[in-house]
Parts: sequence; C-alpha cells; structure tokens
Amino acid sequence: MPPQLLLLVLECGDSVFLSIQTREDGGLEFTTSRFQSPEEHLVYPGFHLAVDPSSRYMALGCAQHHFVVYELESIKTLNEQSRRNEPLQPVKSVRLRSVQGVIHKIEFLYPRPEDEHHIILLLIIARSGKSRMITYEWELGDDLGTVFAEEKNGHRMPVENQMPLLLIPLTVRSAFIAISPRQVAVCTGTLHGPPNFERFEMLEAPATANYHGREKPLWTAWARPSRLSDYFKVRDCIYLAREDGVVQFIEADKESTLTGSTFMDKFDCNISRAFTCLYDQYSDVLVMADDSGPGAVWKVRHPTQARPLPLRCDTLTPRMQIPARQPLEQLSTLPNSCPVVDFVTTDEYSTWNDVPSSGSARDGRQLAKPDRIFATSGRGQKGSVTEYRYGLQAKIGLDLEYSIGVKQAWVFRGRFSNDPGYHMLLSMPDRTGILHLSDDLSQATEPEPGSIQYDISSRTLAASASEELVVQVTENSIVLLNNQSQRYIYSSWPEGLSCISRRVTSRRVLTLSLAHGSHMRCSKISHPFLSQTQLF
Repeated sequence: MPPQLLLLVLECGDSVFLSIQTREDGGLEFTTSRFQSPEEHLVYPGFHLAVDPSSRYMALGCAQHHFVVYELESIKTLNEQSRRNEPLQPVKSVRLRSVQGVIHKIEFLYPRPEDEHHIILLLIIARSGKSRMITYEWELGDDLGTVFAEEKNGHRMPVENQMPLLLIPLTVRSAFIAISPRQVAVCTGTLHGPPNFERFEMLEAPATANYHGREKPLWTAWARPSRLSDYFKVRDCIYLAREDGVVQFIEADKESTLTGSTFMDKFDCNISRAFTCLYDQYSDVLVMADDSGPGAVWKVRHPTQARPLPLRCDTLTPRMQIPARQPLEQLSTLPNSCPVVDFVTTDEYSTWNDVPSSGSARDGRQLAKPDRIFATSGRGQKGSVTEYRYGLQAKIGLDLEYSIGVKQAWVFRGRFSNDPGYHMLLSMPDRTGILHLSDDLSQATEPEPGSIQYDISSRTLAASASEELVVQVTENSIVLLNNQSQRYIYSSWPEGLSCISRRVTSRRVLTLSLAHGSHMRCSKISHPFLSQTQLF
C-alpha cells in the first residue's frame, strides 16, 4: 500500500478512497473503494469534512442536523488486504449523530504528545442566533455507539468568535486558532470547563489591487508546512492566506501562545480555499489558486543558518536569532480554470424569425460571416474577456532568449536543397540578426558570416516569401533571393527609411511606398531577375 489514501466525498454522501498501485509490468494504476452513505435523506452530506491526526477516524458534517463519524482500518490491515489482492475496505464502523441546529465547523483536535490514542472531535453548532462549541472525546477503539449515545450541550462561544471563518487545530495542548472577520484568537481549555479565548494582535497588510470590496479582505485558507515530528511537540507553524493574495506566517509555542506573525508577501493572485504547502528539503512550496482566476506556485526558502531542520527542537527557542529569509521564487503559474460568468455573440438578428432560411437571401440581405463568441471570466484585475475560435492549437517548439531587443521577426523555409530547416530574421534597433532553425525546431544556431545572403547591416522593415522568392526590405536596401542562390540588391534611395508598404503591379514590377522623415516616395522596381518568378 502507498503511505497515503486520497478521500473523495461525493455530493450524495458516498465516500471514495483512492490510491495508486503498481501493476506487474511496472506501470501505475488507480484503485478505488467506495462506501455508501449510511442514510439516504441527509441534507448535503459531506458539506464538512475532517480527518483525525492519526488517520483512524473521519467525520462528515451535513449542512444541518446530522454528522457521521467513521472508524477506519489501520494501514497495517489495509496492507494485508492489498497483499491478498482483496478489495480495500477502509471503513470499520460508522455512527450517525443528530444535533439541534446548523453545523458551522467540525474539526479533530490534536491530543497531547504522550496520549496519542486520545481522539477529540470539536463541533460549532449555530442555533437561535447563537453558536456553541461541543467536544466529544474517546480512546482509539472505543465503541462509537457509546461515545455518541447522548447529545451534548457544550459551551457558548464569545460574541467576537460566534461564526469563525477558519478553525485551525494546533499541534500543542489540544488548542485551536479561531479566525474571525475582525479578530484572531487562540482557544485553550477545550476539555475542562469553559474555553478560554485569548486575542492575538496580528499586523495586517492593506488590501491589494486584487481586492474589490468595501470591508476588509477576509482570511480564506491555511496550510501547515512539513516539519520533523519532534518539532510539532513543542512548536507549531501555520501559513495563513487572505483572499486578496496576502500570506502570513504564524508560530505558536508549547503553551499554545502565538509568538508572532511574519508577513510573507503580496502574491499577485486571489486565493480561495485552494491553498496548500508542499514538502521540499530546504524550502516550503506554496500552491495557491482562486475559483475565479489563475493561481501560482511559489517557493519560500528557509534561512540559510536554519537548514536543515534540527533533530532536537529543544534547541529552538522564541529568542533564537534567525537570519533574514531568502527572497521568494515563483515556480509556475496555474492556468485560469474558473467558470464562465457570461456569454455573448455578434449575432445580427434579434429574433429567430429574422434569420434567413437555408442561408438564402431575405429582404435583400445575405447571411454575414459566422458569429463570434465571447465569454467573460474571473474578477478584478484577473478578469478576462475570451474569444472562442475554432482551429489548430499552436505548440511551442523552441524557447529562445536573445540578448538584444527584437522589434519584429520573420521565419522562412530554407531556400536551398542543402539548407534544411528555417531562417529567422530578427529586426533589431540598429541591425538585423539571422538564426538558422533545425527542421524539427529543436535547436537554433547562428550561420557563418560568409554564408549570410540577407542584408544584416541595418534594421529590417518588412519581409515576405513565396514558393520561389524571398523579399527583404531594410533601411538601406531591398534583397531579392530566389531558389537558385541568385540574389539581387536594390539600394537607390536615401538612408533612414521608417516605414514601408509594397504592392505588386505586374509579374515584373514591384511597387514600394517609402517614408523618409516627412517625405513620401513611391518607387517601382523592374528587373529581369523579377521575371524568373511569380510575386504575390
């Protein structure tokens, strides 16, 4: 068995456990195990989902009135099922429990390090305009029917924390952070007596350009970076993300006291619930995205003197002098996969009756060109208007970096039998560059100076090609190059041309409109060389 299973909760309340197995031929394949919902008439089962830190229990909360707790098999038992080629049966037992009110949050809290078999389930129930915090606790293997035999009343939540946006369990002292629109607080004493909420003052950055609203932007997601297990026994750290792209780093000590927060950066994207932290040996990789715009992947490097992470975390104290963190590095951009908000077409007919039948004329009108389709998606600065077109998608064959700025470029097929591939003309501010591209576009090289037949002494203004002829127009000359290695250069006008247009008036005459400063000039070129080919 792989070390992890992916749990998917369907809208109907069924749970699908997904894993990756290795086939006999060495390939990988997905294997699934589906467990049906214990009740058919639940209100949106799976609206809330929480998994115990030991991965032995999970809880699904409905939108109201019910929640379901599943006891899961151990990884050892699942490995035995896998070795016997049996279908995986991760669910061991199930218990359905009703509550009076609407379930606002449901989470498993971390037990004390010395009591790893202790299971703590926390619920926040809203009823009659008030919210209450309820906890259920039991030991690993206890009968769930006995644990949830009665409904608990719980404790009333403070006014400032009635409906928290986020509930973040801490790895120390069975505490959690309650993120509310106007307050951040740490809750301790959840198991014995009324809970204690201690407010934490966190420096908040102003709203970024990605935010559009009248109130303060809201915190939308959090992620816990990967650290050694000994580290989390006495300390905890959290990345907290805001909807406008701001990310804070929060640390807590073994007393569940938040020791401070660090402003990471203003990332150029909106962040919804799609936010996580991936493992890397010397850095944290943040993945962020929005439900209405593109996202990004960033690398947050640890301080040089703090790597690698210590094996003994008692050497870390809140007073430890840690050097400045390294600059953030963007690894990639997540494409925009947000839903389309609206469609519009360029249909010239307002009703169906106005459309001509079978494409024939009606009222003296003919059908126009096919309608163009436009769609809107995203919001704010990341919003976009997209036109849908039908055709073949172009693929990038070669990605080049050129040291000098390129104003324009043209690509032509090689003109000679011993010259496979393509020629690329690069128009630069003071000259023209030439690159030779291989036939499969896998590499680019600069040709030998003696083999260059184009004019590279000045900037190229225009260029075009037919099956038999290439025409290059620069500030100083016109180069005509055919398939027989014949070249003709015409240069009989003042230097410093700034623009050009061309027109073929006959098979033997090329008409050029040239601009020099404030003067316009029209030139006609007629030469026997032109009669050998057909211009376009």
